[in-house]
Amino acid sequence: MKTPRNTRQLLAALVQSGTTPKQCCNYSTSVKAAPASSSVLHQHLASQTKIMEKAKEKYLEKVVHNGVELSEDRNGDNAQHNWSLGKAQIYPQFDAYRNTDVATLVKKSFGQVDEEKQFLRVKQIVDPNDYQKLVSQANKQISTGSYTSKDEKFHRRTQRETGWYLSHTPNSFTQDGAFGSSNQHCCLIRVVTDNSVSGLFLKNMILPIRKTAPSTFSYDSLILHAPGFQFIPPHVVEEFSGPTPKDLGLSTEHFVFENDQTNTSIVGGIFSSSVLLDNMAYFGARTIFSKSSAIVLPSDSIINKDKSSSTLFINSNNTLRSVLANANDLSLYGAHYNLLSDMGMSRCVGGLLLEVESGSTFLNKLKSGDLVEESNDGKRARVIASPKEGVYPNIVHTPKNIVFVVEDANFIVPLLGKVKNPQQFFQNGLTSIGKEPTFNKSFTVFGEQRAYADPQQVAEAFAKFNKASNVYIVNGAYDEAKIQQAISLISSGEVATLKEEQANSIFSILSHSSIENMAWKDRTKYAAAIKQLEEKFL
Repeated sequence: MKTPRNTRQLLAALVQSGTTPKQCCNYSTSVKAAPASSSVLHQHLASQTKIMEKAKEKYLEKVVHNGVELSEDRNGDNAQHNWSLGKAQIYPQFDAYRNTDVATLVKKSFGQVDEEKQFLRVKQIVDPNDYQKLVSQANKQISTGSYTSKDEKFHRRTQRETGWYLSHTPNSFTQDGAFGSSNQHCCLIRVVTDNSVSGLFLKNMILPIRKTAPSTFSYDSLILHAPGFQFIPPHVVEEFSGPTPKDLGLSTEHFVFENDQTNTSIVGGIFSSSVLLDNMAYFGARTIFSKSSAIVLPSDSIINKDKSSSTLFINSNNTLRSVLANANDLSLYGAHYNLLSDMGMSRCVGGLLLEVESGSTFLNKLKSGDLVEESNDGKRARVIASPKEGVYPNIVHTPKNIVFVVEDANFIVPLLGKVKNPQQFFQNGLTSIGKEPTFNKSFTVFGEQRAYADPQQVAEAFAKFNKASNVYIVNGAYDEAKIQQAISLISSGEVATLKEEQANSIFSILSHSSIENMAWKDRTKYAAAIKQLEEKFL
């Protein structure tokens, strides 16, 4: 493993102090050492002394007397960091960067820098949809969701092979930080990736912590992200031996392999920033809940117009997130995941991932350090950015408003309504309405992939944390302009003065002159549709 060479500093110290090289070495030997061994040691010391004396003479002649400046050690060649990666079975043979700056990440990327806004633009890499999802599970009582159970030994073998790959990649990038902005409720996380574009994504998403030396940083969760991972060709395995895909429990180079026992995950052959974010969220939420019973919800949050209270949007979609990010009169506090505890609410990630059209006005807000992944046809883009510049508190009071977002293109759900029984709504998990309502009782614990905790326990915690909140419903199937109007009423507090209409056991409709709240013209048919929804809801 390469480590920084401090020859210049050592020799300079010797010259300035006048200390003889012999004095700088403090060897001690056992009194029981055999005479022969002692003689060998003395010979070794004498040899080292001569070498140091010659080096000192050359240093004086070539450097001090001629004023030559020796090159400093590279930023990607740091002994403490390299040794700290050994816990993950990574021993860098080339440059390994830790929490590096934006300039270095951009310089080593495969994209182009926008001349005006200075953000990084890359072509989106399309990942396969049929990648393997494997898990070495700790709690057998919790459903594995779309993941397949696998013995832990396969995870250990896969981690060893991925570690070897990351050891020999031309550059590796480590981001150390936190999932969760509150010091009392967070998961310290380390992610190691093989490319600087993913490194830039991680720099936007992982929340920074107080500067800590690599040797003393103790993380709760480790993720190895290796989009470039490939199986060793069969003829190489046959000649030099080594593991086959079958030995690792794999059948494809594209996989996500999670280990609950060690809170470790390996993402192989997949570039997707969404997959990486989901992986971080699962282990972050799982760690936080097991430590403190605080709950992490798939949600977005804003600071209200009064600048002293907040609103939480649960199950928010890309359309609503776009509204929150684009609005000039709203302050986005936390995107994708937010945490509720007895102390209040805190955000879990520092950045924003948004799907936009190529001509979106949101692109005008980008700045240095942001990332744009353009689709191959150039019509759409995935934007990774930090929120608006400013000071954001690590934790805020319990949300004044909680909003459930339901996508209903049938418009049975109003644009804006008030939820009658928040706890029942939370537990039933109404997420969308198509031909039939979709109830996902575990969506609040990421059940579409793999639940981080028992949904019932999370629901009980939610009941305790949301007692002081007003609870509303917004239909995420409306266009951005109409959703913006509804959110504005909530953020300003004006929603509390609105009259409730057509109340039922699930919600009541809230009307205002600025919003068109009901797409159904036939009130009789609309009442019948609500009744059918009530029957399925209850």
